[in-house]
Amino acid sequence: MQKQKIIYYGMVSFLAALSVFLYSRVLDLERQNAELHRQIEDLKKPMLHVINFVWSDNPYGGDYRMIVANGTIFNSGTFRAHMVDLKITVYDRQGNKLGEELFLVKDDLQGKSYAYFSDLHVVYRISEYGFAHRVEAEPYYSGYTEW
Repeated sequence: MQKQKIIYYGMVSFLAALSVFLYSRVLDLERQNAELHRQIEDLKKPMLHVINFVWSDNPYGGDYRMIVANGTIFNSGTFRAHMVDLKITVYDRQGNKLGEELFLVKDDLQGKSYAYFSDLHVVYRISEYGFAHRVEAEPYYSGYTEW
């Protein structure tokens, strides 16, 4: 009888410990599930990427030159981006900013779609280090909706 009580209490202790372990594991899985749902929602938001970006440097007159840029903005998110802008920045070979312009490319850009831009002009003054060496394009949006 004493041996059965010891076995019984041993089993109860084991089951209680197992219950605590399983409960903590359930809480951990619920936390991971919530994090995955948050990540899914983040991936639905508009994510803008500039692709096929090409630019040329052209004479403009005097100490000035003009960059002409063409390319595409891709929204890899699911949601629609509103007021899609493109900031084009021109740098010389030393990394000094020579010029910068902000362009409205599209009022609304659906998820998983493209917006093409062409003949965007940025006029800049030639620096002591010469002409444009690097041109960067950064897309922005001011808001989004699910439809």
